Amino acid sequence: MFHFFRVRLDGCIGSQTDWQQQFILSMQKEEMIVRNAVKKYNLKSELLKRRGEICVSNTLRSAVDPTKEIGYRIGGDGRVYFNHSAMNTGQMLRALKDNLRRLETFQKQHDDAVATLEHMSRSIPVDFSVDTNWKLREEGNLVSCLQRFVRTIKANQTQLSAFLTMLLKKRDGAGAPKKRMVWIISGRFDTLPSGVVYIPWDVDFDSIKKHLLPSG
Repeated sequence: MFHFFRVRLDGCIGSQTDWQQQFILSMQKEEMIVRNAVKKYNLKSELLKRRGEICVSNTLRSAVDPTKEIGYRIGGDGRVYFNHSAMNTGQMLRALKDNLRRLETFQKQHDDAVATLEHMSRSIPVDFSVDTNWKLREEGNLVSCLQRFVRTIKANQTQLSAFLTMLLKKRDGAGAPKKRMVWIISGRFDTLPSGVVYIPWDVDFDSIKKHLLPSG
């Protein structure tokens, strides 16, 4: 109806859920209004129809200041988040109208950065992921942060592959099956007991060695 691939209703375990039913009933009641608005303002995108996602919550807090409630958020990965308690259907449609091209751009750039990381993971023993909380905090800066991280990894790809291969052999033994590391791109350095590594988006190769060598 919104010309988006998915509309997700967010809610915590044990939280109030009657608002979700209210939202669904409201959308059913206003379906023709929404469809007409989508047509009138040309709120259509083949990319968002295939991949776009709207997340609706009963309340929505600022990722920068959790004490502040906001009406909507444009995620750096191209997702849009709406506050059900603060926005009516018309306001949601206006937000989509004003930000449709921005959402497309963010999603394309985010997809390109993630695809590059997946491609690089074929030549270095690392599987990449992105810290959800950090992603929300960065909002519109997310793509530029990921692009900088990608440039750093690409520039040091050969050295990084050799270093990590040596590190994994030293840790697991020369005869052990080949293993991989998991790196979660975020705003900090941290290593979990499981071996998963949180790694800053603005990291450099020397910092990677400094952080990982003691655990080797």
